[in-house]
Amino acid sequence: QAKVLEDEPKSNEKNSVHKNRFQKSSDKTCTAAGLLTSVKEQCLFCNSNDHGAMDCDSKITLAQKKEILKSKGCCFRCTKSNHNSRFCRVNVSCAKCKAKHATSMCDPDYKKKSATVTESTKNDASSSKFESTNLLANGCLGKIIYLQTACAQIITNSGLPKSFLRMVIDGGSHLTFIKECVSRKHNLPVIGTHKISIMPFGKSERAPARLCRKVSLTLKSEYINDEVTINAIEVPEICFDSLSAPSLKEPLIHEFSINYRLADLCDSNVNVHHGISILIGSDFYWKVVTSNTKKITEDLMAIETKFGWTIHGVGSGHFNEYAFSVGINVANILHVQCELDCETVGNGLENFWTLETIGINNDNVTDKSHTKHFLDENITFENDRYCVA
Repeated sequence: QAKVLEDEPKSNEKNSVHKNRFQKSSDKTCTAAGLLTSVKEQCLFCNSNDHGAMDCDSKITLAQKKEILKSKGCCFRCTKSNHNSRFCRVNVSCAKCKAKHATSMCDPDYKKKSATVTESTKNDASSSKFESTNLLANGCLGKIIYLQTACAQIITNSGLPKSFLRMVIDGGSHLTFIKECVSRKHNLPVIGTHKISIMPFGKSERAPARLCRKVSLTLKSEYINDEVTINAIEVPEICFDSLSAPSLKEPLIHEFSINYRLADLCDSNVNVHHGISILIGSDFYWKVVTSNTKKITEDLMAIETKFGWTIHGVGSGHFNEYAFSVGINVANILHVQCELDCETVGNGLENFWTLETIGINNDNVTDKSHTKHFLDENITFENDRYCVA
């Protein structure tokens, strides 16, 4: 009985705890009150309570503001504490420049500096447009580079005195070109036109396409009566005019010229047109160049052509500034795209579906007379209906 009496107070105490559990206490304060504060944020820059550091328009410099933020461990971007600008995730926008930083941290000189740098960069690029190419060439090896140059007589019916033209033989060009002034002077026969687009060296954009005349000309060696007829496209210029011929002052080239005739070693008495007048491209390369070669040094080769032997490679003498830099300019005609006219393209596309190209002759089944004959012979109208025989 004593044990039962001891359990009763415990049971009553337990029940009272459960009842009080669901009763609201008048002494407790609402938890939302902890989110409210009566203390205003003080500006870090001017200690004002009327605005925060994000909107401060005090006259202190941007460098001074950064020093204040740095000393207090605040972000340069949003002026908040406990993080830096590298890890800032606060969504903030400047009221002046719309950039992602506080208005008080806007740099008024940033746009001026950017515009000045951009303008100076453009000016430097425009002023050194051609100089950069020469610098790349001049700083390469310090020795003269020989390209495949040759000299040949041009055979025409213009009645002009016998004259010779210098040329550069370049397998990197798709087509063969001739200077427009030379072609017009010798009245070369026009055999057609070509719309070409030349990709300049060192640029990614394509030059505007232009329609050029295609002419035919015959070249003859100064040593033998061997003639070569080629087709060339007229262009205003080919390359820099001071592309030098192989120098006989180099002992190895002089020794080679004793036994072999150099293609670009014209007699001083003949009339040679100034500069490079012709560029022999891949379309006529093997019509001019033979398969015979001679190795002068590890870096210098002699290649036989119909006009004599051309020298190609690195010479032993030091380069001439103009002669060497032109090697880069010759590369300006490495990419040439030819465009055909619409009629030619249309005829070519028609061959894809024309049966005659594979030997099958098909009658024109769409002829009106055949259609009318089929309707008359096989379709009749009886009892308000069409009947097929």
